[in-house]
Amino acid sequence: MAWQFPKMTRRTFLKSTSVSAVGATLYHPDWIKLAGPTHPDAADHFAHSICNYCSSFCSLRITVAEKKGKQRIMKLGGNPNSTLNGDKICARGQSGLRQVYSANRIKTPLIRVAGSKRGEMKFRAATWEEAWDYIAQKSKGIKPWEWTIYGGWSTCSFYIPNTFCFTAANQIPNLITSPTQNCVFNGHFGTNSMTGNYVVHGENIEDYENSDYILSIIGNGSIGGVSTCRAVRFAAGIEKGAKVVVLDPRASETAAKADEWYAIKPGTDLDFTLAMLREMMNNGWYDEEFLISHSNMPFLVRKNAHNVWELYLSAQKEPAVIDAKSGQVVFLPAFSNHNLQGSNGNSVTPLLRAPQGFTHNGEAMLTVFDAQHQEIQSYTPEWAAANTGINAADIRKIVRDFHQAKSPILIPGWSGARYGNIQMLRRVQAMIQGLKGGFDVPGGWIFGGDYREQVRHMWEVKNDPKAPPMASLAGMPFVYWSAKAAADPNTYPHGYPAWAAVHRDQTPKDSPDWAAFPFTTEVGLDSAVKGKLTWKGAPYLCKAILFNGTNPLRDAPESFWEEVLNHPNMDLVVVMDVMPSDTLAYADVVLPELTYLERDEPAIYGNGTNPDNMLITRYQAVPPLYDNVILPDALLKLTEIISGSSEPYYRALEQLAGVPAARLKALTAENRAKGIKNPFNMASRQVDFEMKAKGLGITPQKLDAVLREKGVYPVAKAEELIANYGMPRKMALPTPSGRAEFYSNLYGQLREQFGLWDNPYFSVLATHIPADCRPGSKAPMADDEFYFTFGMVPVVSHCSPNNDFQPLVSISKFRGDIYTGLWVHSQRAGKLGLKEGDKVWVTNQLTQQKAEASVHVTRLVREDTVFLYSGYGDQNPALTHGYRMGTALNKITPDFIEPVSGGFRSQEFTVRLERA
Repeated sequence: MAWQFPKMTRRTFLKSTSVSAVGATLYHPDWIKLAGPTHPDAADHFAHSICNYCSSFCSLRITVAEKKGKQRIMKLGGNPNSTLNGDKICARGQSGLRQVYSANRIKTPLIRVAGSKRGEMKFRAATWEEAWDYIAQKSKGIKPWEWTIYGGWSTCSFYIPNTFCFTAANQIPNLITSPTQNCVFNGHFGTNSMTGNYVVHGENIEDYENSDYILSIIGNGSIGGVSTCRAVRFAAGIEKGAKVVVLDPRASETAAKADEWYAIKPGTDLDFTLAMLREMMNNGWYDEEFLISHSNMPFLVRKNAHNVWELYLSAQKEPAVIDAKSGQVVFLPAFSNHNLQGSNGNSVTPLLRAPQGFTHNGEAMLTVFDAQHQEIQSYTPEWAAANTGINAADIRKIVRDFHQAKSPILIPGWSGARYGNIQMLRRVQAMIQGLKGGFDVPGGWIFGGDYREQVRHMWEVKNDPKAPPMASLAGMPFVYWSAKAAADPNTYPHGYPAWAAVHRDQTPKDSPDWAAFPFTTEVGLDSAVKGKLTWKGAPYLCKAILFNGTNPLRDAPESFWEEVLNHPNMDLVVVMDVMPSDTLAYADVVLPELTYLERDEPAIYGNGTNPDNMLITRYQAVPPLYDNVILPDALLKLTEIISGSSEPYYRALEQLAGVPAARLKALTAENRAKGIKNPFNMASRQVDFEMKAKGLGITPQKLDAVLREKGVYPVAKAEELIANYGMPRKMALPTPSGRAEFYSNLYGQLREQFGLWDNPYFSVLATHIPADCRPGSKAPMADDEFYFTFGMVPVVSHCSPNNDFQPLVSISKFRGDIYTGLWVHSQRAGKLGLKEGDKVWVTNQLTQQKAEASVHVTRLVREDTVFLYSGYGDQNPALTHGYRMGTALNKITPDFIEPVSGGFRSQEFTVRLERA
């Protein structure tokens, strides 16, 4: 029984799944026999894997042909057995086979030619022995705290346990994940404060199929981007009649499928959502039962000595509510998924709103609902209309339609780095979704099956002091644990915390380079490299950096990394990757990594954002073409170099991730004796199969047989999971209180820790933070000045050199300046005498950064705004197909950050255009 897809209509841009095709036996173990076909043509065979080009974890079925004993990948397709993406994958995913066969991929270790400078791309081929010896010699004298590990996939998804355990084993406190400042710890941080997630786009999915109203605000990334699992569901929702409303300065891919498009002024999205929040609260357009039972809206707050709202708590830190029956103040358990039982065990019915003039113990108090309602009264639709350019009547209509919908969705958004207020925007979006009770319900935001299982397990073992943290923490609790470990000088015997924490504590809080919670970001790296930090009375330096699967030279402002990597204090730069990225040009030694299609994965994973709980892994589709390694084995070898032994790595994996060290070590030695390539990786794989199979009550052989044949192992369906473990109705969210937090304990803790009582970025309630694109100027913009916006292109991954693959290059060239050009409204282009394809200089008016771009003249963008797709502009000539195609976004975007997590403000400026 395969997925069924509706016919293409004028409103569908992708074929989409019909949930009616999912039978009642879908999640019975025997279901996997039903999804066919199971056998390819006689000359071919199938292998199963996981796509590597975004965080969706799409399941792949790979067609492999064999001729005269040689195997070759013929086609990548979606796996019809997966309920995440079915038999659909995007253009990026289909092009993945080009990575295997690219003439430009890194084939051997490379060492920078003696006498050459970083950035000159002068390398010589080397053996693995030479490469390891080079690193060993260069790293002599470099202390553990002087290393920094910078990872993409290694720290952001697949190899988190490996990388975190590697840093712990070698006592390295410095870890950067990519692209944190452009994505996870910027906009996501705001959503996280409400729901307790860590990586929103990897842990919850919008149930478009069952929604009847979809509102997108800076939400094009996941649809137009393309996240296949979301795009397929989005198309299915449209096919079933969902109304789509988009707020975007340009007619994006999502807007092209919308019923209504509003060209909102850049930077004013928060203004719109605040007006929306106000209208919903003023009109009673909310799920009162959900707010009373499963949120902190009924909690009592009072003004503190700093004249800001704080929770009224007992001596045991328990929140208080007003019981509707008795009228008395009652304390609730500090942590729970509901508010219906007091700390004394008696039933409680909290009031959502306090009586007029309510006092307790002589203090005036309100509920969180009341305080928030009071805070936003000035944010009227008329106020928002003046700022956004959307008239007040339309704002009221959108809010009313959202309320009247049975199952509305406000897209939580991806790739959030835009403005300093993006966290507040995402918080308010989550609040609006929460007002409707739209968490973990059909047609709302649904948590992924694997993530839900992680949270369930976390609550199950939360009182077990021996539980390995990396195997027992999920969502923000994992972040709190790892951030505390990095910032604590007592974590390692050498007494050094992460340079990010030192930079934070030694930088004035009003500095533009300060962030309160710079978890795994680049904030402070340049200070560490340039010798601006001290610890124990001596300079705290970063002298060595390891990059894996990441390309920060196309992420952060280009000049930042050029200065860091060419600084005389930087003794060693190691890059491990598959393709020659721009960052690779600055390496001292390059380690070639296996492509994802040439390797067996070291572990079994959950199926990404699938609401169902399914297990997936990678199987080698074809033998490796070159003598490359996989990251886990490289980390083992680097541990031997840095720490003198591999023992600390095995020990860290056991203590932190729960992997049996003795078993893993024995299997690695056995594999090595047999001459198996990447012996540690294969041993890790065997151990993980054994552990996962034990948990499922089957044999490792059975688990392997199912995954090898079908590509997925179904564990439980979403309906069952939500019924038993829905968050927060059945199970606590991973927030500090366990409830949906409209009053943010996270921002409250940061506000108190750093004394930022009146700073709106740290407000515990929703409030306004203006995006200031033209600081100090209220004059009208000249004809050549524009707001700057950017977005994700469907055929290129952010910061990835996969735009060097010929099919994607061909698509980009076919689309021409639509993809690679700067969008300029035709009326403004006419005033400037610009035509399609004209070359212009784009100059950032705050920093004077400058880049050349080709003009795309269109009416599908606001007159006062220009737009550029990210992902283009590679500068490494080794990328012969994508070299200098389009404009590099980070030649224009500045190194401005917001003060909470250090997220980039990569649109908070204007640009001027002049002929090149």
